[in-house]
Amino acid sequence: MRKQLWALLSMIGLAGSSAPASAQVLKGSTSPDQKTESQIKASKAQQEKNAATKQAEIHKAGKGSTSDSSIKLDKRNKETKNKTAKTDIELKNQKNAAQQKTDKQIKLNKATAAQKAQKAQQGRPK
Repeated sequence: MRKQLWALLSMIGLAGSSAPASAQVLKGSTSPDQKTESQIKASKAQQEKNAATKQAEIHKAGKGSTSDSSIKLDKRNKETKNKTAKTDIELKNQKNAAQQKTDKQIKLNKATAAQKAQKAQQGRPK
């Protein structure tokens, strides 16, 4: 149907000679450069098999060694943990220092209160 349409249009002059045309092929014969559908499927399957084999080899080779990105990530994680540990220690030290200051202040307040009480008792007549 398509060829007939092109033939009609070319007779009228609406279709140029650059219209796509295919050579006539005898029924049952194939040209050597054409592949059948089964040949195409077989070649694709072979390509996939080769790719899977190559990927498996890369994966096996990579198991023993680590990549640069994973090393960098591990290093970054360790640095973060170290920073967190340092800040935790600093916070504990600050908390302990504050506690010691308050303890000293409480002792000082008790001592001054005791001294004031003694002075008050000494100033009273017996």
